[in-house]
Amino acid sequence: MRSIKNINIKKGAILPTAMIMGIAGMFITGSYMNHALNKKLNLDFQIAQTKAKYNAETGLAKAFRLLTSADDWTGEDDSLTFAGKHLINESMGYWQDVKLYEDINDKSKKTERYAKAYGSKEVKTIWGGTKTVLDSAIMTLEIQTLAEYMYLTNHENAGGAPGIYGTQGSQSNTQRGKPCFGGDDVLGNNLKLAGYVQTMDPILICSQEPAFNNLVYITRADEEFVNSIYNTTNVAVGDSIMPDWSLCGCDADDIFLSEDGPEDHPGYVIKDKICFPLEGYYDSVNNAEAEHIYDATEMMRYSNQSNIETATKDTLIMT
Repeated sequence: MRSIKNINIKKGAILPTAMIMGIAGMFITGSYMNHALNKKLNLDFQIAQTKAKYNAETGLAKAFRLLTSADDWTGEDDSLTFAGKHLINESMGYWQDVKLYEDINDKSKKTERYAKAYGSKEVKTIWGGTKTVLDSAIMTLEIQTLAEYMYLTNHENAGGAPGIYGTQGSQSNTQRGKPCFGGDDVLGNNLKLAGYVQTMDPILICSQEPAFNNLVYITRADEEFVNSIYNTTNVAVGDSIMPDWSLCGCDADDIFLSEDGPEDHPGYVIKDKICFPLEGYYDSVNNAEAEHIYDATEMMRYSNQSNIETATKDTLIMT
């Protein structure tokens, strides 16, 4: 009788055990499904984020021609150029709200143009709805112009420049030599309005020290310069092409007097050489629309403006 009673008790525990195991199995399966679903949603959001970024870059590409144009800008912040959403396709999403603006860089003092664009992509949520994923992209363009320079040369060695025969930069009285900056030369002013100074090879300093009141750009030597005849101070690639101090016995602190540069040498800034034509030159020219067109064979002015019939044209033809 005991054995039969014990068997009945064991049989009675089977159903609760099965229920517990079934519930546990449901929790395990549900937990796995939830984990798999979350991973799927996270992946969808990552893909949507990437697409939104690409869409924003597409918006920048749409505005690139305006960014590089020669047209004058108003300078107003957040100048909205392409408003609203623009569909690329259903799979990718939209680029939208491209903004163009320009400002003065506090460090370089140069005008910079900016473009900011937004991109969006919708993604499905766990509840069956949709959520919009946004991203943005920014492009900065430094406007290169020679108008900021007071003195700029590709090489200091004179070509057809007059008045530099027999200077301290010449080998003889019959040879054109380098211009020599001396005590009578004061480049710039205390108001910093005259412009910057940069040469592609060493400036020759005379025995009497000049004064550079405006910021000077010292060019960083590249391989082309190092292997050229203009490397008279024997600098290496990457070195700063400092002036030729051989005649004066002075140094940078004596002549570079600006305070606009970095803390360790405020009188000058190290920059890469200027390549001609300037970057973006042809884009600017091609994008510009001429307001006036002049015949290059015509004279520019008349000697007698009061009576056009008797006026004599200038002898200088526009070139």
